[in-house]
Amino acid sequence: MATYDTIISDLVCPKCDFYGEFEIEAFFPSANCFIYKIGDSIINITHNKMPEKGIYEGYAECPSCEKDFHLLVHVENCKVDSIEIDNNKKGYIE
Repeated sequence: MATYDTIISDLVCPKCDFYGEFEIEAFFPSANCFIYKIGDSIINITHNKMPEKGIYEGYAECPSCEKDFHLLVHVENCKVDSIEIDNNKKGYIE
């Protein structure tokens, strides 16, 4: 079973324009089931190879319209730096 870290962040849903707090599943190599916000340092207790810088996959579902979408999670200096909508991947819930 896969485990994911969670990022809590304010976003605008690309499907319905709802603005609010989202829970984003982040697919980090560390995968320790921690909860982060933008600017938090990533905790790597499993000592998996977590580069200091990278772009990782994210996934979220809108609490308003219940549609889903993919995101890109930017990591800089082992910290959650920013999040952006991944317009190259379609969601599963239409």
